[in-house]
Amino acid sequence: MKEGNSLHRYFEKVRHAAPKRWRQVARMSEKFKQNNQSDLRVLAHVPLNDFLRWRQVDPHFWEDDNNLRSLRRDNDDLRHCIKV
Repeated sequence: MKEGNSLHRYFEKVRHAAPKRWRQVARMSEKFKQNNQSDLRVLAHVPLNDFLRWRQVDPHFWEDDNNLRSLRRDNDDLRHCIKV
């Protein structure tokens, strides 16, 4: 992918918008309360674009708790979004 072409500019734009997307999701999920009577647990609040991108890279990425922990550890903006 050459620098300066339209695809490169698009990916740069998406990459620079990622922290804003994660902060927005963190603000929205800040007041979330887990229903203790439910059998299901929310482990993370993730923007759809990022969820699909990581699933495309590794189809089992979201099933592994270690991946969630390392994603949370390596990204300050994700600390409030991921509960693992």
